[in-house]
Amino acid sequence: MTEEFLAKALPIIKQIARESGEIIIKHYESHDFTEITKTSAADILTQADLDSDKHIREELKKHFPEAGMITEEGDDIPPKVRGENEIWFCADPLDGTTNFSCGVPYFSVSIGILDSNHRSIGGCIYDPNRDEMFWAIRNHGAFLDTKGQSKQIHVRHRTELVNCLVATGFCSDHLTNPDNNLKEISLILPKVRCIRRWGGTCLDMCYVAASRFDAYWEQGPHIWDVAAAWVIAEEAGAIVSGYDGKPFNNEFLHQPKLNILCAPVETHATFSQLIMEARKDL
Repeated sequence: MTEEFLAKALPIIKQIARESGEIIIKHYESHDFTEITKTSAADILTQADLDSDKHIREELKKHFPEAGMITEEGDDIPPKVRGENEIWFCADPLDGTTNFSCGVPYFSVSIGILDSNHRSIGGCIYDPNRDEMFWAIRNHGAFLDTKGQSKQIHVRHRTELVNCLVATGFCSDHLTNPDNNLKEISLILPKVRCIRRWGGTCLDMCYVAASRFDAYWEQGPHIWDVAAAWVIAEEAGAIVSGYDGKPFNNEFLHQPKLNILCAPVETHATFSQLIMEARKDL
């Protein structure tokens, strides 16, 4: 995987993400929130998901016909060229579907680029409500494009938990699963400034990268939720790991339900210890 390829691919996927964002906003502004239940009342699908997914697949196939493809709403397509130079694109056409369907303006489009080991090496996440584009290339930093400008972003380096604003989320089976994050929240909440649950893995991790949140943890995301956010957060200075603090890697990506911790080096180990302590009896 060459740097030349990534430099060429990033502008293309950023444009695709913007176009998908426009598709989603048309549904949003017309109040087209018809829901299709997938696995539970907390796991839904809308026409906006499907239309955005269709656009992403068509455009990626047009621009990168040799590449493999993984998206939330479609079947995986293996790359035509296999081996160390194979390319995968992994997209979430609408992260934050529940927010979207309830009229809450916190959702995004994510497109990540994975290498042959499914390690995130580049990607973008577009927030169509704020017209904010987060993006990164491995070893070249993380950036935010907004208001006609592009600026490099970095995590916030706070050392005291009491000063930290952190984010979390709930897995889609929280209606029936006792492993529902309540133990973790009960232990962490008294130790931090506050906790936010805004309902979008992609933007939550970008907000850590952009010094808006100080940490994020959640059990339940999938490969398409983190394919771009992983590299954006790490390039901004965050550590992305499992709850146990072990480095996040390609093996995590294909678990049916990921557990993710994203935080700066100053507090990462402490948050990991608190989460593991809260979960010791689960």
